[in-house]
Amino acid sequence: MNKLFFRQIISNQLRLGFLLIALVGTIRLAQGMPGNPALKPGLTLYVSTMGNDAWSGDLRQPNQSKTDGPFATLGRARNAIRVLKGNNMLPEGEVIVEIQEGVYELTGTFELESKDGGRDSLSRIIYCGQEGKEVRLSGGKYLTKWALVTDDHILAKFRPGVRGKIYQSDLSAIGINDFGSPGGEGIELFFNDKPMWISRYPNKGFVKITGLLNEDPV
Repeated sequence: MNKLFFRQIISNQLRLGFLLIALVGTIRLAQGMPGNPALKPGLTLYVSTMGNDAWSGDLRQPNQSKTDGPFATLGRARNAIRVLKGNNMLPEGEVIVEIQEGVYELTGTFELESKDGGRDSLSRIIYCGQEGKEVRLSGGKYLTKWALVTDDHILAKFRPGVRGKIYQSDLSAIGINDFGSPGGEGIELFFNDKPMWISRYPNKGFVKITGLLNEDPV
C-alpha cells in the first residue's frame, strides 16, 4: 500500500492537523493531469464546494434551479463509482472525478481500496484537481472565530502588558473534542503554514537540574 500525505496549505489563518489518503490499485491522483490520450473519457463526475451529495455529480456547477449539480464530497463520488462497478455499468474509457477549486475539509480519512480501481487498462479511474485552479484537501479545521480572553482569573496569570492581547477560539464549536495526549499524537496548530509551539515552559529547550537540595535524596 502506498501512502500519500497531504499537508494543509492555509495562508493568513490557523489550521489544525493532517490528512492521510491511502492509494491502492490502478488509481491515479493528479492535479490537472490529463489522462491517456488514447482513451476517451467514459464518464466524468464533479466535486465542488458548492455541491450536494444528493445530486448526480454529472454537472460541473449547480443548475439554475439548484436541483442538480456536482457532489459535495470525494466519498460520495467514490461510492457512486462503486455502485456502477458493482452493477457492471462502469463505462469503457477513463472515469474522471474532477475536484473543483476550493478547500475541502475532510472529517476523516478518505480511503481508496483495490475495489476502487478500474477494470483494466481500458477503464481507468482518475481523481484530479480542476486544471489551473488551486484545490486543497484538508484534514484540519480553519479557526476563523476569535475573541479576547476576558476571564480575570486567567488574565491574572499573565503580565499586565499582554493581558489585552490574548485571544481564544472555541474548538468544540467546530467539532474538535479530542485533543490527544501530552505525550504525543495530539492536535497540531499552524499559522501561516508554520507549526506553532504548544503552551509550555520553557518555550524552547529543557529545564536543566543543576543540583539537589536534600542531603540524602531518593
